Amino acid sequence: MTEDEIDTLVSKVSLSIVLSYKKSEENKRYNFALKGRKRVWNISLDFPNDFPKSFPIVKLLDMSEVGKVAHVNSVCTVCIEESDSVLINHYEAVKVLEHYLEDIKTSLDNFSLRAYQYQLMDEYEGYFNASLVDSVNSFYKATETLEYVYLKVTQVLKNKDIFNRAQRYDYPALILDMDNLAPKNYSNVKNINATTIKAIHIPLFKQILPPSNAEKISLSYLYNIIKNITSENRNILDIFLTKEKEKRQFFVLLSLPRTENERTQLLLEFSSKNKLKHPLTEPSDDWFIDLYFINRHNQEYLLERGGAENSLQNKHVTIVGCGSVGGEIAYMLAKAGIGNLTLVDNDKLHPDNIYRHRLGGNMINYLPNKKTGKVKQYSKTLVLKNSLEKDLPHINVDIRSKKFEQVLDEDFVNESDMIIVAIGSPMPSFTINEELKKLGINKVIFCWNEPASYGGHIVQLNLQECCLQCLYTSDDTGELGISKLALVKPSPKISKNLTGCGGVFTPFSYLDSSQTALLASKQCVRALQTELDSTAISWKDEGNGMLETTQRYEDINTVEMSSIQCSVKCKVCNNG
Repeated sequence: MTEDEIDTLVSKVSLSIVLSYKKSEENKRYNFALKGRKRVWNISLDFPNDFPKSFPIVKLLDMSEVGKVAHVNSVCTVCIEESDSVLINHYEAVKVLEHYLEDIKTSLDNFSLRAYQYQLMDEYEGYFNASLVDSVNSFYKATETLEYVYLKVTQVLKNKDIFNRAQRYDYPALILDMDNLAPKNYSNVKNINATTIKAIHIPLFKQILPPSNAEKISLSYLYNIIKNITSENRNILDIFLTKEKEKRQFFVLLSLPRTENERTQLLLEFSSKNKLKHPLTEPSDDWFIDLYFINRHNQEYLLERGGAENSLQNKHVTIVGCGSVGGEIAYMLAKAGIGNLTLVDNDKLHPDNIYRHRLGGNMINYLPNKKTGKVKQYSKTLVLKNSLEKDLPHINVDIRSKKFEQVLDEDFVNESDMIIVAIGSPMPSFTINEELKKLGINKVIFCWNEPASYGGHIVQLNLQECCLQCLYTSDDTGELGISKLALVKPSPKISKNLTGCGGVFTPFSYLDSSQTALLASKQCVRALQTELDSTAISWKDEGNGMLETTQRYEDINTVEMSSIQCSVKCKVCNNG
């Protein structure tokens, strides 16, 4: 809306709560006096160009209330929560504005109540305006323990008003715990070229109010709030402070409890033009105080924030077959919160794979070896491990670039909470099925795609009750035949060949593999969290229309679950 349109709009507001309004000198800003429950709220509204499709920015004009009213930050901006599901009729702009003004009044009335004070303290970090404060990445999880943390810092020039000239000071890049460990393969963390210094983490044992009247954190404010540490932590702090030498710069990590979940955290930087004693030892007006927000990367926070399950972090899943289905399952389970994966596959990643595999061309090697001239191809397990560890900081991936039959005697097989077999081909799957049954493995999932986008299957088995071969065994003759789950009849048309005998493949797409992987991953997570009977999940799609389908394809829904019974004629379950 134009400035004239907003002027006209505001003049049409007829609410009893609006005691007065006045146009500000700034473009598209109006000041309003709103009649609250017990007091008058003086606010300003900055109208965006696309109002009423988006709402104005609200600021509280009463500075004395800043730091006392919840959801009002240090630059007086009021956070009016907007639900993504709210639908506003933007063709009636006056009604939109009136609705918004009423909402502001109600919110401020509520936010000022003592009952809302815990929200003010819970939002301690948000009180400091994010647009005016830098941030620092952190793998450190703050607890109630006063201790040293490590800071990775780089040197930069600072030329603040309190300094006579530009000088080099440390700028924080990363916070680590005292083990000084960051996920070595994650992103580009290992490439950080920085000096390591120590800072003191000071944990308060109770919540506090932010500085009042929109003031910044001062030394007097800090001295007052750090009284809220335990006597044990106070003793540790005193010992630490006696060891601190005079410097021009110090860092302190401050944390305090929230009503639930993560602790509130802020990194405080103290800098001066001259070397001084630690600011918590001896106050000085020469200290300039900066704040840094914390970008949390600790395991518990990232998992909960991303919708993953913390309870799955200790689970161990082995994935046999790291092709288009298995590779997708590995990523889905990792992002669901599974903390330990073992990947088993003896195949290499080829360019043929990239249009239906989770991994793309950035994992294909094209550089010849300088000595031999040969171009090395990497195993699927290795590149999948590298990709997972680069994308996710809290994942442990072990690999075996061999056939599963070659590693059956290794400890990880029995130690796995679930084994997922995603090799597709029935005959090798039968061998694995039989060997796992002999080992007494209980939780196993077999999954595969039907050809040409007709569907896929996820079979979750307790191998002590029944096995994969039961699905292929005739209940009348005991002979092996087409799967009881099959959606497509056997046909020479199923396979394709683009380059000769060595180029035979079964056609299906990345979307097919993703659907099978999604259902398999969900079934895996459910099975790890509860006891499940042996079940099969089948999904179907339209396919390419070129293959003959089974009666089951006609009978089932788009996705269907069915129970699996042991076949009395199964040679594996009934010892031949």
